[in-house]
Amino acid sequence: MKHIELPGTGIGISQAVFGTSRLGGTIERYDKGESMRIIGAVADAGVTTFDTADLYAQGNSEKLLGEALRKRREEVVIATKGGYVFSNKLRLLSRLKPLARKLLKRGGGLKKMANKVRGSGISQDFSAAHLTKMVEGSLKRLRTDRIDIYQLHSPDTGTLQRGEVFETLGALREAGKIRSYGASLLSWDDLGSCLGKGVSFVQIEADLLGSGGRAEALLRAAEAGVVVVARQPFASGLMAKSPENWSLEDFGGDAERLEIALRRFASLQAAGDPFEVVIRLMLHHLTFPAFLFATTKMEHLQKNLQALSATRLSKRELDLLAELINITAA
Repeated sequence: MKHIELPGTGIGISQAVFGTSRLGGTIERYDKGESMRIIGAVADAGVTTFDTADLYAQGNSEKLLGEALRKRREEVVIATKGGYVFSNKLRLLSRLKPLARKLLKRGGGLKKMANKVRGSGISQDFSAAHLTKMVEGSLKRLRTDRIDIYQLHSPDTGTLQRGEVFETLGALREAGKIRSYGASLLSWDDLGSCLGKGVSFVQIEADLLGSGGRAEALLRAAEAGVVVVARQPFASGLMAKSPENWSLEDFGGDAERLEIALRRFASLQAAGDPFEVVIRLMLHHLTFPAFLFATTKMEHLQKNLQALSATRLSKRELDLLAELINITAA
């Protein structure tokens, strides 16, 4: 597994970063034993970098990761995020999860209600006091004395442009609570606000089915010492569905975006299994330094790990993927 140095930090991340957003449990399902086995198998395969957040399963993802990696702490890099605030209503829902799971099996209406409660029960706070408190909580849940990479979780443009939040992160680094810092961004437009601010790690949606023109942005980030990690390279799960089940709503009502996605997905299918092809693209051919992948099932993980050890794509395969290869061109 290739590793990438975060400039000026002494931290090397694996090119493939494993995301644990769903391993700590959702209201629909949680198998702790399976989740622990998956994390162990990922580490055994040479993936050294794990991404989580205090938001995921309301802290349980961090707890799970801390438990699973406690004997391998010196071998791994842990990245987590903060900035969200849970309402009292959402905390109550968390405590009622065992009962909620039973009720959800009886009808979809209850599931919609639970999702509505979750959506309305979250706000953001990037103040120094809140972030400091969140870092302390993450340290405890992760069973560690330092966080390797601490990220702002989906910060708004105004917060990034004002810049005080980077002073807070710098102070946390000086205090030894975190080793480096960055952000999980909602938009490519916000990347520029992170350059020259001590940021060394940014994750942002790759959107291989719809985006283009990223090479210039990636070059500017690299020149500023920022490693950009591709998030959601599998199009937020769309690649797991048959294109016949895609809808205009999946693409913001934009028929042109849908048509582009259908064409690109067809080229992926022509080159082989789409998930394997994307992993090989990320590893060997695209200009992103690193990428995130995730799964909650061991059988899917084994396929992913096999793809991580696969060779470069052949000329025939690359010819089929010509448009995808070029989408990072400026």
